[in-house]
Amino acid sequence: MERLKGTSIYDYLVILISVAIAAAMTIVFFRMRTSGAEYAGVAVNGEMQKELLLSKDYLLELDSMNIEVKNGRIRITSSECPRKICVESGWISSPGQSLICIPNRTVVFIRGHEKDKIYDAVTY
Repeated sequence: MERLKGTSIYDYLVILISVAIAAAMTIVFFRMRTSGAEYAGVAVNGEMQKELLLSKDYLLELDSMNIEVKNGRIRITSSECPRKICVESGWISSPGQSLICIPNRTVVFIRGHEKDKIYDAVTY
């Protein structure tokens, strides 16, 4: 490997440390993002209809839509709404995420552990 003019071993050391910090931050971010999801709730017209355990795989059939739980994730597989935006939204798996179907007045949301309810949001 040919060294560039003006670079020293310290330049390579700074690059190596920067890459290591970026990799560590990425790993921590994804672990925080995927941990803590235990339950999903389904509310219709503002009233809680079902609370679903994400550790079990099953299909839930409501009046106007079907909901699938698989591998700790949840999605709306079919709906009678005209634009089907809720179906196209795909899988959700992290606490705080939700799927909303306005024509059916249905909200599917992910809940985390009780201990995770201390903070609603954190900004820097």
